[in-house]
Amino acid sequence: TNQMLIGCAGVLALSLVDSPFMSPTVFLSFFIVFFSALRWADLSRVDVDAVDALNRPQLVTPESKRQVPFFTGKHNEKEK
Repeated sequence: TNQMLIGCAGVLALSLVDSPFMSPTVFLSFFIVFFSALRWADLSRVDVDAVDALNRPQLVTPESKRQVPFFTGKHNEKEK
């Protein structure tokens, strides 16, 4: 995470004397790397088992009207 953010800081420092964001590749890559680093930093500080529990989908359509089955029950994972 730190290396990704240092790379983003380097691009921002370069933008003070040049215009790297005029290139669509640099512009898009900067935002992909920056927001990936933020998400990675968030996930790296959470317990491994809690990561999946944080991202439970919120279903809008009631189960009777859904055409695709979706498991919404409690996950009972057991180690073998």
